[in-house]
Amino acid sequence: MDRKEEILKFCCNDDEERVIYAPIIDDMLYLEGQLRELKKLPHYRVNPNNPEQQKTTPAARLYRENLNSYIAIVKMLEKRTDNTDGDSPLREWLKTYGKC
Repeated sequence: MDRKEEILKFCCNDDEERVIYAPIIDDMLYLEGQLRELKKLPHYRVNPNNPEQQKTTPAARLYRENLNSYIAIVKMLEKRTDNTDGDSPLREWLKTYGKC
């Protein structure tokens, strides 16, 4: 079972919900890939003549924006599966696999 199917399994009770949430989960998985790639790039540019002068790079800005979008999706899915009987299956899954 691939990652998308795992998340859909935890979030959706029927086929109608799967149709609704599938594009959101696609966006989430896309953002994970983008975050992994942006994490590899330098986030600060240091002036070689004065190391105290630093400037953020476009990669840092994109990383922050994508991370905020990713967090919003995760929170929305978490609320969707919110369960008062302890941790929901999605929360359990996020604890195990939620790191980019």
